[in-house]
Amino acid sequence: MILYWAGADFCCAFHKVLIALKIILDIKPICVYNKNELDTKEMKAMLNIVFLMGRLTADPEIKTAEDSRFCKFNLAVQRPKRKNDKVAETDFFNCIAWNRNADVICDWFKKGDLITIVGTFRNHKYEKDGVNRIATQVVIREIHFTGNRKENFIAYDFSYNPEEFEEIFADEDVPF
Repeated sequence: MILYWAGADFCCAFHKVLIALKIILDIKPICVYNKNELDTKEMKAMLNIVFLMGRLTADPEIKTAEDSRFCKFNLAVQRPKRKNDKVAETDFFNCIAWNRNADVICDWFKKGDLITIVGTFRNHKYEKDGVNRIATQVVIREIHFTGNRKENFIAYDFSYNPEEFEEIFADEDVPF
């Protein structure tokens, strides 16, 4: 689906995106724009999907809790650099993967590796020193290999050196 985002047509395009989500995900949209008013009667399904691509800040380690395995790690995601900024800002996200996803992350990724994840945000309430706090973390649903493994990368030299080749004339026998 291709949408053209042009000035006054933004609301119409936003409406098309909501309709596309309704068709693709088979959900009812959060709200439907009706050129004159905002209709919030169809607020039955909400959307909580997070797509992040970043680098692991430490080597992931597998842990167990009863019958489940999990892996907690932080993901550093760099923001786009603004015109006047000398250094791009970085956001850090607390992530958790369970069972098979945790195994894959611990087996295939290490500190500094680039990874793309799809998940959902979850809030956890807890009390520390008599103060109620809320921690937000990303629960991973999908893992996508984004970068290559540096230690397995083999650099090939494809440069041409004419001294390594022997010239064969048409009247000679080909050596193969």
